[in-house]
Amino acid sequence: MIRYGMGMPVITQVPGLSSAWEADAGLNDVIAVAQAADRLGFHHVTTSHHVAVPSERVNEYARTHGSHFWDPVAAFAFVAAHTHRVRLLPYCFIIGFAHPLEIAKQFGTVDLVSNGRLILGFGVGNFEPEFRTLGKSFADRGAIADDAIRALRATLGRRIATYSGPHFSYEEYIVSPHSVQQRLPIWIAGHTKRALRRAVELGDGWMPTPAAYGGPDDEEVRRMMADFDVPADFDVLLSPGGPLDPIRNESGTAEFLDQVDQGPATIINVRFVHQSRAELVDQMEAFASVAGQS
Repeated sequence: MIRYGMGMPVITQVPGLSSAWEADAGLNDVIAVAQAADRLGFHHVTTSHHVAVPSERVNEYARTHGSHFWDPVAAFAFVAAHTHRVRLLPYCFIIGFAHPLEIAKQFGTVDLVSNGRLILGFGVGNFEPEFRTLGKSFADRGAIADDAIRALRATLGRRIATYSGPHFSYEEYIVSPHSVQQRLPIWIAGHTKRALRRAVELGDGWMPTPAAYGGPDDEEVRRMMADFDVPADFDVLLSPGGPLDPIRNESGTAEFLDQVDQGPATIINVRFVHQSRAELVDQMEAFASVAGQS
């Protein structure tokens, strides 16, 4: 059965995707949407990750990709305090920006306070100026990411961790508190075959870039996955199509659900037409009714 998640408004604002009301929204708006997702049976909510990006005056990145990103650890700790069952997915945390022990402590604490609702979504990153400014290696980011994931596998869910690899090594370091999930799910972002290989070999799921932003469509996803021995419980998160309007177009929403049910995804990220928090919550209500997930 397909499960459905959604990106959280307000805490991540991306040009062309976010609505105007989000710019002036506050904490109560975040709480209301998160609690609606929780109540209506959405599988997860997401937030993105950047530490800092150059201003629009010196680089186009902020204008095209956005510049407003809550810290995912703080954001999810806040959301966890106001919800009970919806899962928390950074989509995605740039793994090369932090040491595995930092990630294990910070996100392990989020897993603890959320009572085991965290999914770790990692990406290797693609914006070189941010890596350079933070003093991180852009050229070696793929190899560093692989080693960091292996280190996290040896660390998450353990009070005392030991790991030795080409980029990270530590022996009998205490990480307390730590994640309550012993096998905390790790999903890998990226639309290349290398990203899929990393996901199959080191992770539990794959989050290819949406087709609308240069990622593979359903058929290409199937072809790529056919080249690998994908485990039966492997998750594939896709973000197909534009925003849905289940209030005014229930039949179109039902048709969309039928289409994705035939696709390669196990989980779908959905977006909704909305011009206010109230309309977004109403759309979520209408979608849950059509999808039969509430």
